Amino acid sequence: FKIFLFMGILGGLGLAIPGLSWVALLVIFAISSIGYNLTNVVYDAFLVDVTTEDRMDEISATGFAWGYIGSLIPFFIGIIPYGLTLFGFLPEEFARYAISIAFVISLAWWYIYSQPLLKDVEQQYSIDQVENSLGLSLRRLGKTFKEIKKYKVLVTYLIGYLLFYDGINTIGAMASAFADSVLRINPAMNFVLLLMVNITAIPMSVIGGRLASKHGTKKVLGVALSVYCVVAVLAVGF
Repeated sequence: FKIFLFMGILGGLGLAIPGLSWVALLVIFAISSIGYNLTNVVYDAFLVDVTTEDRMDEISATGFAWGYIGSLIPFFIGIIPYGLTLFGFLPEEFARYAISIAFVISLAWWYIYSQPLLKDVEQQYSIDQVENSLGLSLRRLGKTFKEIKKYKVLVTYLIGYLLFYDGINTIGAMASAFADSVLRINPAMNFVLLLMVNITAIPMSVIGGRLASKHGTKKVLGVALSVYCVVAVLAVGF
C-alpha cells in the first residue's frame, strides 16, 4: 500500500508542474494512475481485515459515503484559486497555477487521510513472508492464469468486471470534458454539476449498501447499472 500510495502521490505532483509537454504529462499520468488504482486494490483487500462477511456490503458502502463527504473539503479549497481567476479577481495567467494548487491540495489530503489505515489497521490475513516474495507472487499469478479456465464463472466475472470498471471510470473521467466540449456547459455550471454528483453519492452509497444487505448485491448492482446506462445514453443523445 505504501509503495503504490507514494507512486500515485509522486505522479500527481508531476502532473502539478506547469508547462510540461503532453508526452511527459502522459507518462506521468500513467504512473500516477497505476499507483492510484493499485492503492485502491490493496485498500479494498483490507475489507476482510476490518469487518465480518455479513457486514461487508454495509461497511464498504459507508466507506464510500465518508469518502464522498471527505472529497468535498479539498474540492472546495482547491477551486478557490481557480474560481478567483474564473470570475476575474485574479489574472487569467494565474489559472494554470491555480490548477496546480488544486492538485497539491488533493494529494496532501490523500496522504493525510491514508495515515489512519497505515497506523491503525492491522492486517489479519496474509501470506507468510519468504525470500524472493515478488518472484513467488509472480509464479503464483502465472499458475492462477493457467488454471483459470477450470473456473468458467470466474472468467465470466473477471471479463464483466473489466468492462464494468473501465466503463464506469471512463464516464467518470470524461464527464466534465464532455459537458464542456459537447454540451457546451459553462465552467461555473460544470463545477456545480460535479458538486451535485458528489453530494448525491453520499446518501445513495449508504442506501445502496443497506439494500444490498437486504436484497442481495447482484440484484442491487444490476438495478443501479441499468439506471446508470440509461442516464449515460440520454446524456449522449442530449
